[in-house]
Amino acid sequence: MNSMKRYALLMTLLSLLYSTPYGMAADAGSFKTEEYKAIGENVFDLIHADDAYAKGYTGKGVTVGVTDVSIVNFAHPEFAGKDNNTVVHDALNGNYGNLTWANLNHATHVAGIVAANKDGAGMHGVAYDAGIAGSSAAASYAPVNSPNESPNFLPATSMYDYYLANPDIKIINNSWGFADKHLFDVQDKNDFYNLQNEAVNGDGFKAVKAVEKAVHNDKLLVFAASNEGNLTATWESDFDILTGDKAFNDNIITVTAAKADSFTKNENDSFDVKSDAIAVFSNLAMYNEDSSVSAPGWNITSANADFENPKGYSGYFAGSGTSAAAPIVSGVGALVQQAFPYLGGKQIGDVLLSTANDNITNKAGYFITTQYGVNEDGKYYSYVNVYYTGSEQKEPDDIKNDILNYYKANCQAKCNFLE
Repeated sequence: MNSMKRYALLMTLLSLLYSTPYGMAADAGSFKTEEYKAIGENVFDLIHADDAYAKGYTGKGVTVGVTDVSIVNFAHPEFAGKDNNTVVHDALNGNYGNLTWANLNHATHVAGIVAANKDGAGMHGVAYDAGIAGSSAAASYAPVNSPNESPNFLPATSMYDYYLANPDIKIINNSWGFADKHLFDVQDKNDFYNLQNEAVNGDGFKAVKAVEKAVHNDKLLVFAASNEGNLTATWESDFDILTGDKAFNDNIITVTAAKADSFTKNENDSFDVKSDAIAVFSNLAMYNEDSSVSAPGWNITSANADFENPKGYSGYFAGSGTSAAAPIVSGVGALVQQAFPYLGGKQIGDVLLSTANDNITNKAGYFITTQYGVNEDGKYYSYVNVYYTGSEQKEPDDIKNDILNYYKANCQAKCNFLE
């Protein structure tokens, strides 16, 4: 992958540059409070959130769908006072066995990134005046092995039904997926046919049917690319290829994870980035370059569903992953919907993709992901992938030196193996 154009598409960031609504715009700098900064270093500055807020765009009047591993814990103070925050689908009707909010904290963290209140406490979400319609994607959960483990689950085909009956809900965040299903694993036509069969007849059938209903009703589905370090996102982003139905591609945006503190903005609104600007764990978006963006997904602070735990856990925690990057995009989508309420889901997605900033220069000339998984023999593997942005052929020693330099520059803990 040595095309600069492709690299820029993968590194695309969201910029909010809309016309001012009726009335005088506020001072953008006045929005840069401690609450604004609490979500993470450089996160809101990177997406020009302060400019959008100054122009009156806060998500007011918009409800965003959040379909996730579980329901959202709307008892958290960050969701107080909004009458359009509600659980709209829970196939298990609250029967979660021995699972607790410590296991099921993912959805609440995601929802907070989209629309946590701007109330002077903690942090606030991208579209802090928007509401959340929360839906659990789970039809059943697998057992967990630890008190804080997020459970695997089988999807419910009814996960989007409420949204289908409510045309004003145009954007649905999806920070879930089949982490072990990738087109990257396809080596020949038999591999492809096997994966295709799994999608339309096997493990993926319920997910395909649910997503199919949503995209054919012009919902914009924002999907996290997942966190295995693969060249491709998980197969939800490739349902168009596996089924031959173009609607999947038209109404799905795939989101990879960036490190916001690795970006330096220039006077002309371009960015210079370090070699770790793509988060090391992030899947990329091969086959989806024209329908993908990258958004901050590293150390993103948001609401903790387990905030009432008597052990004194914080009401917030910092999480990293494409699951945290996707709701940044969904929150920006809510601002677009407020600005242009007449747009449909696909059209909102087109605005996000066409106005994103791809004027990005990687001074190092490469970035790295760490890929892991299980091979055909059931053994775990891990690779270091080095992606160069130029066309020059690299010698093995050059690649080795770039890997060593990357880890020396970016290790947050001491890298003893480099000494």
